[in-house]
Amino acid sequence: MHYTTRHRDRKFLLTNSALARLRSCERKHYLRDIAGLVSRFKSAAMGTGSAFHIGILEQSPLAAAQCLRGSEEVPWPEGAVDEALEERCLVVEAMVAAALKKWTDWPEKREIPFRLPVFSLKNYPSHNYDMAGVVDGWPSDNPMSHWHDKIGEWKTTGRLSSNYLLGLQTRSQPTAYCYAASVLLGRPIRTVVYRIVQRPTIKRRTKRQPESLEEYANRLSTYYDERPELLFEEQVTRTDHQILEWQAEMFEASKRAHEIRRGDRFPIMNDAACVTFGKCSYLDLCARSVTEEAYDVATDPHPEITAAMNAANAMNGETK
Repeated sequence: MHYTTRHRDRKFLLTNSALARLRSCERKHYLRDIAGLVSRFKSAAMGTGSAFHIGILEQSPLAAAQCLRGSEEVPWPEGAVDEALEERCLVVEAMVAAALKKWTDWPEKREIPFRLPVFSLKNYPSHNYDMAGVVDGWPSDNPMSHWHDKIGEWKTTGRLSSNYLLGLQTRSQPTAYCYAASVLLGRPIRTVVYRIVQRPTIKRRTKRQPESLEEYANRLSTYYDERPELLFEEQVTRTDHQILEWQAEMFEASKRAHEIRRGDRFPIMNDAACVTFGKCSYLDLCARSVTEEAYDVATDPHPEITAAMNAANAMNGETK
């Protein structure tokens, strides 16, 4: 299942991630979302987050581990064990198991893709841009359900702090997803329920009192049982005024993005964002330490949207 309007698809897409790049640095938006340059470095934390989502989708810790194993580009020979990978699998299994133990009520519709035109405040659709995304937990059709007027989002983090939770209140994602669901469902959706799991800090003992993979798995399970504060639920609610502001902002952003795409607007680099919250993936390129050949060129600028749409079509028995 996926959600769209009756409008034809626009040529270009703006996701919440693409919009975030446009906000933080126009040059970064150009390099990733227009030129399609993609770093060859893959973050282990990002892989864990993706696997965690699969585990919640399937309601299975083992599914999360299988996702992580399947993401490895170079599989080990048959019979050999990549113990570093297996340790990561045990971590994501423990995280999913802890989440399923703490929360038993999950939305029936999970990992639902959507696509709709970018609309102006006068509800005129953009000629060029759709907005799209994948919602972790889609609102229920049942008026009696807890999830009837709410969206679910699942997050993993290295540090679950008060600042992290406060930052959820200023993120654009809740507003974007509430706006999209409201348009597509024809009823107000104003709340996003975040379920957050902090990644464990304990590592497998390999030197002093070395432990087997099984012993490490047991210690991870106990780790979460003894630290319930590492799993937290936060609700973020948006007002009607915030939704309208988002609609106006999205339409203006789509015009700006199209001007950059056509070459009518020069993509300004924000040098203050180069090393904020870690190193920008394009820092080496902008600093001229490497050339564009150091990056891959994405054939699909939004693979997560495409994968979710294809999966939804497959479930519906449709073909692309």
